[in-house]
Amino acid sequence: MYENNVCWLFLFIFTTLQVTPETTLKELKKQIHSAKPYLYPDRQEFRFEPRGKGLDENKTLADLGIKNQGKLYLKV
Repeated sequence: MYENNVCWLFLFIFTTLQVTPETTLKELKKQIHSAKPYLYPDRQEFRFEPRGKGLDENKTLADLGIKNQGKLYLKV
């Protein structure tokens, strides 16, 4: 959820990431890799639906319309 233009993203892998609407999916992948080194950025893919198409990693959360309590699926 966004608080002061910051979103706290909770992943099923018990990691909390702090992001802004200007954060790209590529940057988010790097943050996940920093927190969990076994999750390589090249093997991560974000989707809107569990079996949907992968999203462009150069898009920002704002570009994708991810708002307060928005949902993304991570395929690893």
